[in-house]
Parts: sequence; structure tokens; C-alpha cells
Amino acid sequence: MAAVKERVVQLRGLALPALRGAGGYFAAKTRYDVAWGDLILAIFCPIGARPMRRRFGSAIHNVVFEPNTLALQQLVNYVVRQAAMQWCPHIVINDVLVKQTGEEVAVGVVFSLSEDRATQDRVILIKKSDVVNLLAGARR
Repeated sequence: MAAVKERVVQLRGLALPALRGAGGYFAAKTRYDVAWGDLILAIFCPIGARPMRRRFGSAIHNVVFEPNTLALQQLVNYVVRQAAMQWCPHIVINDVLVKQTGEEVAVGVVFSLSEDRATQDRVILIKKSDVVNLLAGARR
């Protein structure tokens, strides 16, 4: 008789962004927080920025500050979904929303974990100066 193994998935790692709380910067986080950190890393790491994983990341930094049109919103939606599909197979993207105001872009992501379909709604506020500083650091 073959023993049946049950697949148990535990997300481990740092939950981004690392914010100081009552338990310190590395306090225990939920698996949704860890998944969100994985997604942030996959979306906002420029392709080619990681020395041992040159294919890792996405091209969102190339498009996020273009004029806010329907085409831009669809492109950001595509980039976020592709990054999640390729680098975060444990995450299911339900919706992506983009809102641009001056020098800032808000990217809202509704996601769930593949084994637990409860949704999480998170927003990232990106400033143009932050993207410029990130890219300057990645090119060094």
C-alpha cells in the first residue's frame, strides 16, 4: 500500500515592507503578508537587477509613469499578472487597479493564495522619485 502524502504549503520569509511594530521589524506576520512581500519583490524588481537571476522581476518601472490612459492601465494589469504567474505561483491575482495623480501612482492589487481563496486588497503608492532612485541603485 502506498502512503498518501498531503501537500502542506507554508509561506516563510520576510513580509515586506519591513515596518517597525511592537514585535520589532521581524515580528511574526501572516501568510498573506509574506505573499504580499513576494509579490512586491517580483513586481518592482527591474529585470536584470539580480546578479544570479537576471530574468527575475518585471518591467513595470518602464511604464508606470506614462500618461494615465486605458492602455496604461491594461499594461500595468498585464505586467502584474505576468510577474505573479511567473515568480509567485502561490498567488492568484483577482484584480489590478491603477490611479495616477501628479507625481504619484497608486497600484491596487486584489489577490488570494492559490490554496485559500480569501481575498486581500492592498495598495502601493509609488512616487516617481522613488523609481528613479531604485533604478540608479540597480545600475551601480
